[in-house]
Amino acid sequence: MKVYLTSGLYFIITTFRLSSMRFTPTRLLLYICVLIIIIVVWTLFKKSQSLGFTRTCPHPEQFQDQLHQLADKVNHILSSLQLTHFLCYGSLWGQIRLSRSLPWEADVEFCLLNEELSLHDEVFLARAFKKHKLDMKYNSAEGLYMITDPQFEGGNIQLIVFEEDTTINMLRRVGWKRRMLPPNCEEMTSLECFPPRLIARPLPLKEFGGYILPVPREGIEIQKYHYQQSLNPGPSGQVEARQRLFGTAPAAERSCWRAGPPRQVVILQERTYVIEHD
Repeated sequence: MKVYLTSGLYFIITTFRLSSMRFTPTRLLLYICVLIIIIVVWTLFKKSQSLGFTRTCPHPEQFQDQLHQLADKVNHILSSLQLTHFLCYGSLWGQIRLSRSLPWEADVEFCLLNEELSLHDEVFLARAFKKHKLDMKYNSAEGLYMITDPQFEGGNIQLIVFEEDTTINMLRRVGWKRRMLPPNCEEMTSLECFPPRLIARPLPLKEFGGYILPVPREGIEIQKYHYQQSLNPGPSGQVEARQRLFGTAPAAERSCWRAGPPRQVVILQERTYVIEHD
């Protein structure tokens, strides 16, 4: 993102120098608008990257059961529409660690493919969920659909959309705030790219809260792409990354989960991380 911001500022300064002999108020307004757009996009990405892996107090068991039931309901709807989908992000962590949703999560994430979704218009998709008394809303900035049940307060299913970029042979997140980024998965970690081989069909099926749902191939491999700073921490920010995903939380947060189940130890890339149940 720093590279993107620097490039934008360099473009403005260079253009300003070249056109200084014919400077007009209209041109000044154009520069200001471009600068504002760059700052807004940069702010949005800084905000989304700082969210990390948030902890809250565990939800009641009844809430978790309803969330799993809603996830299975959405799974059947997506399957009936022949849409490839699989658990991802926090929900995949829950499946790997507990074979169910993480106790503090209020949503379940499925990842989908834009190439398949584009075969259906949004009205058709909304009707498909409405038929099962579910509501659908689309977040165009983040490129995700949120599915809710009016009878189930507080829980939701997030359908996070990816599309394949054939120029780099990777799948990347959609959403208008990512459309402006160059297809550089190494520099632009906000694209959250991962290789197509991880979702080669048929997808594996795993237990999730008493139901059988599709997951990516190679177990934890996709998480190494979606949580690069946490699973592959560098010298800078290593402590923060480990605390955010694996390590201890501040004392105020620990009060929510101190009495929880014992710690688990997960070994990743020859590093040992201690995972505490919140």
